[in-house]
Amino acid sequence: MAAVGRLSTLGSPFGERDRRASELSKELPHATEILGLYRAVLAEQARLYEWARTFSWRDPVSRREEEATLSLKQLPMRKLERRFGDFCESLRRCGTDLLATAGLALSRATSVERTELLQLTVTRESPHVVAKSLGCEIAPLAFYSRAFLQAVIETLAPAEAAVVGAAPRLSCPYCGWPPQVAILRDEPDVKSRRLLQCALCSASWSFPRLACPGCGEIDSGKLLCHEVQTRAHLRVEECQTCLGYLKTIDLRQTGLAVPVVDDIASIELDIWATERGLSKICLNLLGH
Repeated sequence: MAAVGRLSTLGSPFGERDRRASELSKELPHATEILGLYRAVLAEQARLYEWARTFSWRDPVSRREEEATLSLKQLPMRKLERRFGDFCESLRRCGTDLLATAGLALSRATSVERTELLQLTVTRESPHVVAKSLGCEIAPLAFYSRAFLQAVIETLAPAEAAVVGAAPRLSCPYCGWPPQVAILRDEPDVKSRRLLQCALCSASWSFPRLACPGCGEIDSGKLLCHEVQTRAHLRVEECQTCLGYLKTIDLRQTGLAVPVVDDIASIELDIWATERGLSKICLNLLGH
């Protein structure tokens, strides 16, 4: 049985991420702009998170104990889409011209269009029809819907549970999304435990140290680890079978790191990996 839990333990997870983003923006001049945008997203997500926590509709969507899954198809999309429009209107003023255009289009879109976009995001299907209808590119539309749903769904993922089954999980046991980042940390019963953190609901689950989170490859000769000399807690894990990669955040080296934030702040590693011909298992919220 593999332990599954959320990494944030103190207060709102968005407050913790904002604290780390603020620290890194001072330490990493090259990441100041992208972290500034991310902090604006976090502010809107924090307000949405508190709003979503107050509703009784969370109960039927929350996981069933025996399956440890979220019933995301039961999300009340009609109720959520109205708040989604307000979310887009507020956030569009903080981003690039491309994001501003998409945010305005979504705030003025029909309820059917917004509902469809949210539903497609949950199932990870392309919103090309919605994009064509709104006259927008797909990437900024996906950014808004993912940022919105992330804050809502994080209120649903349990803080701790057990996942039954010996086979490694390549997708989140709760919501089915792929991992965003890997984590190494010491625990009372296991040293150097490797976990994967979900790209949508932020839940984490145990995963073997010598296996690719993208395709499951276990041949150690095809799994490469690239360390970052300037930041000991960061590394890039490469699989030569699927040509995928994922960053690992070693919390044993830097206990104050917040994996999802450190992933966003290390954009130079994404550039390096892309130039190497690799594809990230799942792009982060800001598209890297």
